[in-house]
Amino acid sequence: MSKKKILGACFALLILATTIIFATQYGQSTVEKNLGAEVKLINTITVTVKRANGEVETYVKHGDPWLKNFFALITNAFFGRYYVSAYSIYKVDGSTFTQPEWAFTCSGYALYPLVAIGVGTGSTSVSPYDYELAILTQRIDVASTGTVCNDNGTHIDMSFSASYTASDSITIREVGLYWKGYSFCGYTAFYVLMARDLITPITLAANDVLTVTYSVSIPYNRAPMLKNLAALMANYIFGMKNYGKSISFLTMTSTTTDVMDIGIDYYYNSYEDTIQEYAYVTIGSGDPIYRPTLSNLYQRVANSSSYVTINLALNSTHAVISLSGVGITVTTNSYVIKEVGLFIKSTDINPDKATNKQDVLLLYFPLSTPVSVPAGSGIKFTFTLAFPLAPSE
Repeated sequence: MSKKKILGACFALLILATTIIFATQYGQSTVEKNLGAEVKLINTITVTVKRANGEVETYVKHGDPWLKNFFALITNAFFGRYYVSAYSIYKVDGSTFTQPEWAFTCSGYALYPLVAIGVGTGSTSVSPYDYELAILTQRIDVASTGTVCNDNGTHIDMSFSASYTASDSITIREVGLYWKGYSFCGYTAFYVLMARDLITPITLAANDVLTVTYSVSIPYNRAPMLKNLAALMANYIFGMKNYGKSISFLTMTSTTTDVMDIGIDYYYNSYEDTIQEYAYVTIGSGDPIYRPTLSNLYQRVANSSSYVTINLALNSTHAVISLSGVGITVTTNSYVIKEVGLFIKSTDINPDKATNKQDVLLLYFPLSTPVSVPAGSGIKFTFTLAFPLAPSE
């Protein structure tokens, strides 16, 4: 069979309308400022068939949009699962959970996530609510030898490969990428489907080998995206921490690390969650020079006194994550606000148990038009991250 190429739609993370609402106290007027940015998260699938007679065929397509599971994993893990309404993540059996359980086992060994690739014969249309392939043929764990992870200074580029050998004649019509977690206090694995893609039907004969490669590129070279968030996604959504290929990031104190306790069940012999995380907002008056490796604001003025609330919703065109910050009051001095940061904070209700408590800057917003805030005034923020669902070039 001749070589074929399938060109589909690329997936983009579109921060359509990052709205900052400046709400003052004591009856003063409300000022709204909109910030927008677009960051494409490109997912490419390569399918290679090696026939028993030695012939090789290659098929390539840009990935269909990611599934709601993918957005829920990001929302719960990186913007705080505690103190807010966590979102259901569907395992392949249809059961749900909210805890991203890259947890410690009872013996104390850290089980970080892995990924897996599935192949199937189903042909039903892809829905953002899919949680398993339409007709699964086989799910294959991706080994470390099947992973590649590179940081080129502007992007984190990853690829995941797994092979399926046909025992009889079969036609493969769909493939999928899974997040593999573990149940607490044990080694029982479970799977979460993050992406499902239809491919041109490929008929295999017995002993033909089909290899599926998912390639994912996460850019972090444009505000508000920072390397910190890209690295956390690589380590904890795509399993690079477990594969020994993790990407380092910087805490607020500029400490270099590749691990963060994000909602880990920390007690070895109980079911109590002791690590709790949430997102908060910080405003600053420093010169807003964007650098993708920022770990803190240049001149912090004040933090939100509590957590950011989260909403994840799907409409006809997008998956939308809305982050609504509580008010920040500037009590003593007037400031000119030039920069805004969104942090994640990990705390521990049993502090002597925690080893990786830290604050990490995830998103940085330089304000092209500074805002004067009189003493005694307050500021409130709302960030909207929109992930397009419909395929587009």
